Amino acid sequence: MMAGRPTRTADDPTLSAARPRRVSGAFVLRIVVLLLALLAVGAYFSNRVLQPASLQGVVNAPMVTLRAPIDGKLIRGGAMIGEVVTPGTDMFVIRDPRVDLHRQRELQTRQTNARQRVAALDRILADLELLSVELRGRAASYSVAEQARLQGLLGGQDIAIATAQSALDFARDQETRARILVRFGTAVEQRLDDAVRARLAAQANFDRAVADRNSTVVALDAARQQVFTAPGVGGAGYAQQKQDEVDIRRLELTYQRSVAAEEAAALQRDIDAETAHVAALREVAVPASVGGVISAVYVSTGTDVVRGNPLADVMDCAALYIEATVSTGWFATPRPGDQVRVGLYGVSGTMVGRIRSLRDTAMALDPSRSIPLSERQSRQTVTAIIDIDRKDILLSRDHGCPVGQPASVQFN
Repeated sequence: MMAGRPTRTADDPTLSAARPRRVSGAFVLRIVVLLLALLAVGAYFSNRVLQPASLQGVVNAPMVTLRAPIDGKLIRGGAMIGEVVTPGTDMFVIRDPRVDLHRQRELQTRQTNARQRVAALDRILADLELLSVELRGRAASYSVAEQARLQGLLGGQDIAIATAQSALDFARDQETRARILVRFGTAVEQRLDDAVRARLAAQANFDRAVADRNSTVVALDAARQQVFTAPGVGGAGYAQQKQDEVDIRRLELTYQRSVAAEEAAALQRDIDAETAHVAALREVAVPASVGGVISAVYVSTGTDVVRGNPLADVMDCAALYIEATVSTGWFATPRPGDQVRVGLYGVSGTMVGRIRSLRDTAMALDPSRSIPLSERQSRQTVTAIIDIDRKDILLSRDHGCPVGQPASVQFN
């Protein structure tokens, strides 16, 4: 032990406190994991703060090809590349001179024959109407003459009835007197029998005169209605018979005329349909099926076309989409179905879009393939196909069809 200072041994606890400590492996591993976590969090927030943005975008639209509906020659085609068209606008007119007109001519011939039958029946009906008028006039004159004859006959029959009534009254008186005389025995039975026979004969004459008058009254009423039941006026029965025949014939011809007229009308409808059919085959206007911009024209006036040949291509401006080259990273990779905001040149504000699909080098052969984490680079570019919301497309139409214009894409 040195003077003034105590001697320290190996077991002295103060010696162990003064030695330097060694760093343990577990502590170092915690530090490394913490630094990696901080780097990952920093990269995540770096990618999220610096959101993926479009490096290059352009407005595009699906292509619709107009094709020839018939064979023929193009007689009008005023479509030009870059022209904006609306749906239903006639762009081309094709004419085919080789259309078969046989059926149309056959229908026209049949219609002409039907109309001639109608005209012939009209002439026959007109002649029958004249004959009917003549017969009605003849029947009217016959009626007047027959009424006059029957009126005179009726007057004579009234006199005959009065005479027969007087004879009957006288016969009844003689019969009554004969019965009285026979009862008192002053006359024989033969006288009574004669009186009875005379009374019966007078009664028969009276009944016959009354019956004749009644039949004359019936005939007179019929004559007033131009129905002749008894001879006495020359030609009256023949005129009535002819009138009945004319009426029956008129009914038959009227029915035949209605059938012929209906046939002519039906043939006219067939001719109209065939004419429209021939016109559609002979000359067809090809309208624009969609509204948009004409991107290509394959024919010109005078070109012979075949059914199905392309005439022009139209970009459908009602179905705009964006092709954008997008920069992505590990933690900020866009996915199909994500909603984005799209800005177009000349259109104020932004429009709603939705990613339809993504394509990159690894997805070139299989567009439906997703990008696995093992293949993702820290920074890479992919092509995004972005559909624009249809409401915003309608708003953008106020600025024309923006196909080919640059676009920017902002990811949420």
